[in-house]
Formats: sequence, structure tokens, C-alpha cells
Amino acid sequence: MKKSSAAAARKNKTKRASSIINRRLVRNLLRTRDGEPRTQKHAITGEAYRAVSQMGHSIMKDLISVAKRELSAAPKAVSLPTRSIAAGHIVHAANYLKVPPSLTNDAINSATQKTYDPTACKASNVRRMAQHHEGKTRVRKETVPVLWCLVSRLIQELIDEAVKDGEEKNRNIRLRPQILYKAIERKIGGSLSPFKKFVGPGQGLGL
Repeated sequence: MKKSSAAAARKNKTKRASSIINRRLVRNLLRTRDGEPRTQKHAITGEAYRAVSQMGHSIMKDLISVAKRELSAAPKAVSLPTRSIAAGHIVHAANYLKVPPSLTNDAINSATQKTYDPTACKASNVRRMAQHHEGKTRVRKETVPVLWCLVSRLIQELIDEAVKDGEEKNRNIRLRPQILYKAIERKIGGSLSPFKKFVGPGQGLGL
């Protein structure tokens, strides 16, 4: 392989999107809102898609990290020598990361009522991340959909805010990274506060 080709391959590898926050999820969120088709036909650049995917992947890791810290800090009952990450640990982690309670409730309802897209949710990949990120831990079955729905609900909130201006003006929006970052800045103290680490001086994803 030529040096230029090898360099390009390494560059593409660092920018590769997460298989967990995948194109099917993002495409569905661009096409629908609250289960109904959007009037406008929005699109997203490859660069912006990778940004969304990596943001979601990073936030999922944050939720898992906080949940595992809480699990390790809790006293271990003699009758329960093996502990697992439960859905409640993920909810507590969401509170710690300042996810608005309304979004957390939406995610819980979607997970329990199974209104999420099971094809977009790569459950085995989500479970594997939850099990192995920052130390190996068991994960309860009901935890996976709650974790997935919580992150996808946050991604939905980001996309809704990013296309809001276009929808108010009845225009189609082609999402670019800067549009996403500006959307975060507008609601950095509100519903998009879990994304605050991606904006500001020296921040971002290097895309």
C-alpha cells in the first residue's frame, strides 16, 4: 500500500462512525418526529453523521461509567455476591449527567413499551459495551433497551433543535457539524447539557 493510501486509511479509521449510533437511527430521526413523518425532507452530511454517531457513543460510555461507579460504591449483600447493572443504575447516571427527567421518562416508556426500532438498536453491541467498558460487569436484560433509548432520545433532541430553524421557515436542512454545535450551544444549559463537552474552546471531535 502506498504511503498516501495508508495515511488516508488511518485518517478514515479515526473518523469512522459508531456502529451503535448508526445510520438507520439517524435517518429515522431526520424523517420522523414523535412517530409522525416530518413535513420537510432533511439530510445530513457524512461528516455531521459521524459527529452525531461519536457524540452518542461517547455519552453512552459516560452513562455506563457513572452506573459502574455507583454499582461499585454500593455495599454488596451477602446473598447477592454477583451484582449487575440494572436499568435503575442507568437512570441514576442520567440524573447525574443532568439529562432532563422528561427525556429520561420518554426513554423508559419507549423501552418498556417497545416502541423503539429493534433493528436500529444493535442490542448485542450495546450489551457488550455495557459489560466491558471500564471493567467487566454483568448487565441485566432490561438495562440494554433503557440505555439505548436514553441515548437515542438525546440524539433526537439534538436533531430536533438542529433542524428547528429550518422547520419554522418551512425549509429543508442539510445538517453539517457546525449546525449541530450551534444547536448544542443554544441549549447547553437545558435539554442538551449532556453534549456540553463537545463545544467550547479546544473541544469537538476532531472532524
